[in-house]
Amino acid sequence: MLKDRGTIKWTSLMLPEHVQMLKELWAEDEKKLSPQLDEQLLAELNDQLKIAWQQHKKVRLTVYLNGREQHFIGIIKHICTSSQSIIFAPDNTDEWSLSLTDLTNIEQVDDD
Repeated sequence: MLKDRGTIKWTSLMLPEHVQMLKELWAEDEKKLSPQLDEQLLAELNDQLKIAWQQHKKVRLTVYLNGREQHFIGIIKHICTSSQSIIFAPDNTDEWSLSLTDLTNIEQVDDD
């Protein structure tokens, strides 16, 4: 069977602008729509979030950012209900703010 190299064999004949446009197009194809969470799941996420914050547990957050789901492990430092955000401290990095509307899942992580 013939094994094709796809567009790799043609990139040497393309202008750099065309190659960049193709990469951007492929990146757009990989993006997903934001998941729609129902009321029951939102209530469960809220409960898990409060427990993790009160007990200073390490958690894995699944966050929808820029068309992709990303995972972060760290500790929740503060929950701000007025701005609907949390202050999160990932492992070995500075704290940052995260909108609660971007949060899709939270899991406790066992400390080893």
